[in-house]
Amino acid sequence: MAILASPLAAQEAASAHWYADFDEAASVAAKEGKDLFVDFTGSDWCGWCIRLDEEVFEHEGFFSPVSKDYVLVKLDYPQGDEAKAKVPNPKRNDELSEKYSIQGFPTILLMNSEGEVFGQTGYQEGGPEAYVSHLKEIAGAGREKLVEAKTIQEEFKSSDDKEAVVRKAISLLGNPGDIGRTVFASVVREGFVLDPNNESGLKAECLKSLLAAGQADVVERALAFEMDPKNEMGLNEQVVLGQFQTVRDQETATAAVDSLVSLKGLGKVHGAEEVQEAALMAAYWCNAEQMLNQPETAKSLLAWAKSLGPVPEQFNGLVEEIEKTEEGQEKDLG
Repeated sequence: MAILASPLAAQEAASAHWYADFDEAASVAAKEGKDLFVDFTGSDWCGWCIRLDEEVFEHEGFFSPVSKDYVLVKLDYPQGDEAKAKVPNPKRNDELSEKYSIQGFPTILLMNSEGEVFGQTGYQEGGPEAYVSHLKEIAGAGREKLVEAKTIQEEFKSSDDKEAVVRKAISLLGNPGDIGRTVFASVVREGFVLDPNNESGLKAECLKSLLAAGQADVVERALAFEMDPKNEMGLNEQVVLGQFQTVRDQETATAAVDSLVSLKGLGKVHGAEEVQEAALMAAYWCNAEQMLNQPETAKSLLAWAKSLGPVPEQFNGLVEEIEKTEEGQEKDLG
């Protein structure tokens, strides 16, 4: 049963249960002994976000059980001016999106009041009751993983061989979506203190693992460029690939493409498959008039992508589209 019969009224009533300010919600959660349910959404453009609201979040079958254990937070990344005006602190939202390596919408994070993530999901079909069951399942497994991460944290504090514990944390840091990554990352960062001049190579290892896990911040990404300006260690490359995971609009797409073009100029690639995929995506953006409209850059990036290895079949349509554009330009010049 929806909270109210009218769709608009239901939406407004459901919104009243959510905090738009993350820090305020975290404070409330700490006082009430609850965890945080954080929805990273694009309210006025993301189709799956809108479906998740309508099918799950606007229903009492979701709100009643979930609000017993969680404070609900909705961090919005809208595109329209009207919706943007309702976001209380867009800059803080961007910081949180970067901190938690948000790579798509909707992304749902379950975390404690200290911001430690123990669950991640997104759109799930089946309605509110099925969604609540899904949350219980991932929360249980996630809390166990978080305990493991915090054990490593305590181990570092008491160990006489702190470098060994940092290397252990590096091996456990894993991928951007892995639970406990923020805790493991905090131990990995201790490697910067243990090896400030990269004499043992630990500093570079730590930086590389943070980049791969999507945990590197702005300062650390700048450090990667500084330590590896020619991409000899692959740090430069990882920063560039990381940019493609956070593209949301024309501005961020342009920045990602510019970085990729700079990487291309260095002439050294470590992960050919990943770089090829980024080059194909960038070529697509550059080829589309409604996006970046840089046909010459699209042509150059496509040629580079082909030089990195056979193009996977799923990109054949994209390649054909770019090649047709090239043919049309050549006819016009002729």
